Amino acid sequence: MKKKVVSFALSLCLAFSMLGVDVSAKDSQESIASVHTSFVEGELVTVKISPKAVGKISKKQLDAIAKQAGNGTITIHNVHEAEQPINTASISWTTVKKISSRDNPEAAKQIISVARGATKKITKNFTHKTLRSVTLTGGVTVPSGASHSISGSITNEVSRSYTVEETWNGPAETSSFLSRIYYYTGFLDYGTFTTEGRQSTTTYGPYKGSYQEPTHYVEWSRDIK
Repeated sequence: MKKKVVSFALSLCLAFSMLGVDVSAKDSQESIASVHTSFVEGELVTVKISPKAVGKISKKQLDAIAKQAGNGTITIHNVHEAEQPINTASISWTTVKKISSRDNPEAAKQIISVARGATKKITKNFTHKTLRSVTLTGGVTVPSGASHSISGSITNEVSRSYTVEETWNGPAETSSFLSRIYYYTGFLDYGTFTTEGRQSTTTYGPYKGSYQEPTHYVEWSRDIK
């Protein structure tokens, strides 16, 4: 499914400034390519999008993050897409997936918090992951070939490793915001699958089940007054 990103170009910055929205790079210490707005419980939430993230995040994902944040100034810094799996299963096994729901957000998790006018480095290396989940109907045990076919058809994880070499910026010293909290939100597609095997005129299965497949890992921040 082709994803659309609903955003306003920077040429509309004047219009947003009339609404009290600051889209300048001075405050965020990062250039901003576009702006997305969402209404959360009747309140207007503005999400600024960096050049690294433009075209990589859908409207549904933006709305989900706006709902998670609730208020404040939100910036999307980066989007990491899951690598497609390599199917190592025997060619006699076939797994067919059917997506039932796209772009389902996990709970947002905090990465780091940085005070106004400050920079901070993470004290130790770590990795955040959004993992797949596979459930077989009836809890049956499948042959190894079928298991390999299922594993090779559903993305295992989307992840991001953070190192102590990275620097994280708080709001500018002149900003009205006191701190900036960085988060990540993982997104998954939900669906069902059917796996069947064929050897000459003999068929095996079908084995059926459901899955949750990671697709995106979105880094964003919220500025706090």
